[in-house]
Amino acid sequence: MLTTTTPTSLTTASPEDIDVRPSIRPAIDIYENSDEFLMIADMPGLDRDAIHLEVDQKTFTVSALRNLGTPKAGRVVAGGGTNFEYKRVFELPEAVDQGKISANYRDGVLEVHLPRSEKMRPKRISISG
Repeated sequence: MLTTTTPTSLTTASPEDIDVRPSIRPAIDIYENSDEFLMIADMPGLDRDAIHLEVDQKTFTVSALRNLGTPKAGRVVAGGGTNFEYKRVFELPEAVDQGKISANYRDGVLEVHLPRSEKMRPKRISISG
């Protein structure tokens, strides 16, 4: 089973590097069958190139930056602005074949396919006799 986790390492940043952009945890549904785990994330308003998927040992991270800038009409005075970061971190089960993870993004929805390794898939055992 995939579980949500928090990043395990922190780095310090100089004051000029600190970003005050709000962070949003995108809604992600996770489905499981005998062949794979399927993650479906609602991440509207992004270009595909803004989405970053990363596997680091047993950790899988989904992140993206949405930076639409400030409208020419002026500064944002209500609503929190249009710039923010999407981020979710998951702990991967050993059953996932990390080399075969694939993803696609269309109409604001990210689908990530996390296939099970062949040795971890359920197998039917025949009985002789």
